[in-house]
Amino acid sequence: MKYNLDFYTQYSQFYICDKDSPCNTDSDRFWTNEAHEDRMAIEEGVLGIGTECYGPVKAELLVRELPRENIDLT
Repeated sequence: MKYNLDFYTQYSQFYICDKDSPCNTDSDRFWTNEAHEDRMAIEEGVLGIGTECYGPVKAELLVRELPRENIDLT
């Protein structure tokens, strides 16, 4: 499934959260130094994505039915 996203963000970040997740973004493991450098914080059921700007963001979200092997996010 593909979703076109068009939204406004603050603090140069946004979150994608599983509906059944507690969406815990305040743990010490979430926005680590490495996560800031990679612009992606990961915790169970939630992703934090860093952006270049405050303001409007346009993106595509692809939801896969099966896991993909060997994904290189760089």
